[in-house]
Amino acid sequence: MKNQDTEVRAESRGPHKLGRATGHNHESREMTADRTTPSCQLLTVRKVACLLSLHPRSVWRLTGLAEAGLSDFPRPLRLGPKSVRWRLSDVEDYLARLAGKDSA
Repeated sequence: MKNQDTEVRAESRGPHKLGRATGHNHESREMTADRTTPSCQLLTVRKVACLLSLHPRSVWRLTGLAEAGLSDFPRPLRLGPKSVRWRLSDVEDYLARLAGKDSA
């Protein structure tokens, strides 16, 4: 009987409540917010890191180098004091430039 009660309570919470417990709710909310036209799609540092197969800290290091003029890594858009995003098109262009350097 106790197992059935636990299952019912877990089901009644729904995926959004379960997501909060595991920390994935924020990610799913961002996914729906980023479904805009491809030319202006904005990415979080985690998504940029995922695209580049890097740790988010490495994305910040590359950003610091770009802001110092030492790298051609795309500069982020500062939407607010604690809100930073990268344009998908800028990240894709950066990857294309890297691929061009490797083939040359």
